[in-house]
Amino acid sequence: MREAAAALVAVAIAAGDHAAAQILSRTSPPAAAALQAADWTDHPIRPGVTSIKAVHFDELRARVAGLRAREGLAPVRWTDPVLTPRATMITRAHLAELRAALRGVYEAREQLQPAYTDRTLTAGRTPIRAAHVMELREAVEILERSAPSLEPYYTMLPIDVIDPSYRPQGHSSASADLDGDGNEDIVVLGATWPDPERGVTAASYRPQPGRVFLGDGDGGFRRAPAELFPVDTLNTVHPRKAPFGDLNGDGRPDMFIAGHGWDTEPFPGEQNRLYLSQPGGGWRDATGELPQLSDFSHSAAIGDIRGLGTPDILVGNIWGANRILPYVLLNEGAETFSLDRSNLPVGPGETLNFLSRGLAITGTVLTDLDGDGLPELIALGEGHEGHPGIEAVSSVFWNRTGASASSTRRRCHRRRCSPTDTSISTPPRSMRTETAGSTWSSSGPS
Repeated sequence: MREAAAALVAVAIAAGDHAAAQILSRTSPPAAAALQAADWTDHPIRPGVTSIKAVHFDELRARVAGLRAREGLAPVRWTDPVLTPRATMITRAHLAELRAALRGVYEAREQLQPAYTDRTLTAGRTPIRAAHVMELREAVEILERSAPSLEPYYTMLPIDVIDPSYRPQGHSSASADLDGDGNEDIVVLGATWPDPERGVTAASYRPQPGRVFLGDGDGGFRRAPAELFPVDTLNTVHPRKAPFGDLNGDGRPDMFIAGHGWDTEPFPGEQNRLYLSQPGGGWRDATGELPQLSDFSHSAAIGDIRGLGTPDILVGNIWGANRILPYVLLNEGAETFSLDRSNLPVGPGETLNFLSRGLAITGTVLTDLDGDGLPELIALGEGHEGHPGIEAVSSVFWNRTGASASSTRRRCHRRRCSPTDTSISTPPRSMRTETAGSTWSSSGPS
């Protein structure tokens, strides 16, 4: 099951009030038939030919309940929970409940609501028609096709609690092969946030400890020995991103941890952290090689921005009491890094300058979109209705040898502006070349 462990997607390790641990492990992709909607009884239902039966509504209820569960929506309290064939009369209440239950799923997925025959159901006047049932079936199948569940692809594997003593206030996790044995290992990072009911305030909060667990390839994990990983220094306040990359050229992954610290006033920030693999097989805490800053880092990405064969680190900062703009940590070799902003659009009024643009770039990705060997920068913006001065603009920055361009697109839905729609279209209106290598230059709307 080595391949299964390599596709680990979730784990809970005796954190907070949890008393058990589980992992989702990849199984073989299902056959196409396994993804098809299960057969309906009497399909299609023909007007004047097929009688409306209790089983038709039982099937709809079961599948609607499954869709709601996947979206984390509350179970529905159905009228007449047990529909007895030839005894329970199907009424407009049963039909209205199914429509309402489905509406919640469509809203959660931000999909266009289906149109129904007899939109208004009038007691004593609207009979239950074949069209009503067929429309509900179609609405269910649309949701099932648009977001297939994990069940056909993953198997839930119960595992023993690895470390019952580990109970941070909260945690996040990342995975990579840390010890070079070909199996995915897990890094769990502790987190804390305001919780006055438990006495966690700006005056009392403390960094939370982390843990490293080594995988055996069969779904089992054990704590990494202290000589392998310096877990005693793995303390974080509010980690946001932990990208891996070979930063020291030894062929093994290294880890950068971006965090923003206490997530309310006074927003003091947090020192980002760096852990580098060593020739002897262990890791060392190399945080001292980083700029000593209390960043408010919401994202980070690792990539060979300059095309020199040495990955650099992009640090995505927003706001924070110290108002530290985003920057790049240039990889100078010999496990040293220098802070640089010359190739980033962080000047007054430029795209990544949150001080003058009012932007919140909460996600960053470095990936080669055009096949030239240089990673482009995808910067994902986020906004909230409660902060009208903050724009939600997402941008793609094209990486060129000496120049790059960005294009942006904004989409807002209800109370939150989404960072997920990014367009790649127009040629640059302005370019900037300041240093040799790759340069990011904003051409988005001002």
